[in-house]
Amino acid sequence: PWPSRPKIELVITKQVKQEDSWITEVRLRSDKFVRLCHVLLKAKYESSILPVKEEMRCDYSDNYFDLSAGDEHTIIISSHGKILPKDLFIGHWLTEWE
Repeated sequence: PWPSRPKIELVITKQVKQEDSWITEVRLRSDKFVRLCHVLLKAKYESSILPVKEEMRCDYSDNYFDLSAGDEHTIIISSHGKILPKDLFIGHWLTEWE
């Protein structure tokens, strides 16, 4: 059986504005194995309106990855606006899918 829900720590380690985009480096760490870990803007996750508004569009360097207990994984997010940790949703095998 899968372990109970993991506690995933998300830290923004670097953030810079480049031309019309914000480039955000995000580090994730978990206490347990995480299958298909992914990061989304909460506003996009909670919205069912298509097409997605421009301000909710993001590009991810690596999304949908496995994360072993105690390991760290860093992704780069390119977005229209500046991102705060509270703006992000962390999903995985045991959460609702978009």
